[in-house]
Amino acid sequence: MRFAGKVAIVTGAASGIGAATALRLAAEGAGVILADIQDGRGEAVADEIRAAGGTAFYCHCDVSVLAEWHALAARAVRQFGRIDIEQQEEQARQIVARRLGWPEEVATAVCFLASSDASYITGTNLVVDGGWSMWKE
Repeated sequence: MRFAGKVAIVTGAASGIGAATALRLAAEGAGVILADIQDGRGEAVADEIRAAGGTAFYCHCDVSVLAEWHALAARAVRQFGRIDIEQQEEQARQIVARRLGWPEEVATAVCFLASSDASYITGTNLVVDGGWSMWKE
């Protein structure tokens, strides 16, 4: 398990890319703090992770409000003792080779970048758009 013993905060975790990333990180051993403003959906994703044997909790957080972001980080540190991975949902779905990308496809890239497999990758952007940026005019 690539993320055994790691702690991750995933924003936008109630649906889409954020939920897929939270589920993937948890499946690979991370303890996950799910943050969103959609409380019912966020709690449901956290429940799904726990039902599968993972460690997760949901925290209401509007990341555009600095005080809420600080409270989220403080709660994560209280609960787990540290934060190893932060993934911020930025609605990254793009048109991909005549189709929309799947949240799980972006989650795979997030998990790679958060893993030790990417330990020498720093200061770069990974474009996960299925080549769309090469084709746009």
